[in-house]
Amino acid sequence: MQALMQSINAKHSFKQLILNRLLIVSLILICVTSMHAEKPVVARSPQPVAARSATAAPAGAPSPGTFRRYSPTTETALPASYPYIAPQKMRFSGNGLQIDLFAKHFSQGEPVYIEVIRLPGREAAAEAPVVSFEGKPIRMNQFSWGWRGMFALAPTVAAPAWKKISATYGGKTEDYKLFVQKTNFPVFRTVMTIPALSNQSEITKPDNTAFIQRCHEKKQLVFARISQDTLSNRVAFPRDMYRVTSPFNAKRIYERFQVQGKKKVALPSQFHFHNGLDMYARWGDPIFAMADGVAVIAENMFYEGGFTALDHGNGIFTLYMHQTKLLIKEGQLVRAGDLIGQAGATGAANGSHLHVSLFVGGVPLDPMGLLSLPIRN
Repeated sequence: MQALMQSINAKHSFKQLILNRLLIVSLILICVTSMHAEKPVVARSPQPVAARSATAAPAGAPSPGTFRRYSPTTETALPASYPYIAPQKMRFSGNGLQIDLFAKHFSQGEPVYIEVIRLPGREAAAEAPVVSFEGKPIRMNQFSWGWRGMFALAPTVAAPAWKKISATYGGKTEDYKLFVQKTNFPVFRTVMTIPALSNQSEITKPDNTAFIQRCHEKKQLVFARISQDTLSNRVAFPRDMYRVTSPFNAKRIYERFQVQGKKKVALPSQFHFHNGLDMYARWGDPIFAMADGVAVIAENMFYEGGFTALDHGNGIFTLYMHQTKLLIKEGQLVRAGDLIGQAGATGAANGSHLHVSLFVGGVPLDPMGLLSLPIRN
């Protein structure tokens, strides 16, 4: 009997030893896993670049994405649902200058980023180079490496066609050709009803007419300004997800009517070209600044609703409309990726969304084109 009890105790002790060792191994694995989990894991961009860095937003803060170097000069923050689109490039050389042009596509409705560099061995001229597109000078600023600027390939520019780039430097002018492709902008046949646009009885009320006029005058004053360049080498997506509900420059038809008594009287419908991009957003969803700039409008307006306009200098503006809450004030300097507001359905909107626009020199352009430009300081 004593031998049997010793055998049972021995087996029990052996099992206990095994269990203790398994427990120790499990604790070690949990600790190792936790140590690894505390390190941020940054997914590699599919775009091949020589140097790559990433800057993440603080944990829990709304963010358009992690800032990454998709090009050697620029950091771009994009949500996972929006793939980075590398820009097309054109280079011209002559008269002691190298001119580089970049665009998502060299086509109607796209912004074009320009860099001008003095070639080695060329004696510096007394004056800065003057570059023009189709006879219109491009506003540029000087940096230690050269000059940079931006110009518009308007949605209405004749295309497909060759366009003229002229560069004057040191008293001489060289002409180059840029081929601009045609963009097939969408046409919506369904008639849209948006109360702030459709109901003419509301629009023509004296109080509303006066409000519309005040808004119009302020926008005219603000967008006529040519201020200092505030762009940096960072750009950001305006939302934390990518889903377009109405594309840029789409032709849209709006219902128009009057209310007489209790009767709705139809008026001829009217079409407009959509001078921005509508993005899906639920009420209160975050909105982010696309680039460094100064808030020149941050207030409610009749058509735009909760409206923010950022001035990036040299006649470049981004606009953010229909917000339910504005989180910045006029005169405030913001950085690319900063939280500036919350989405809503204010103004001329029939549902919660973000309308975002890009204007360069008074010309509306596809705001997504800004995200492909390799802007450098």
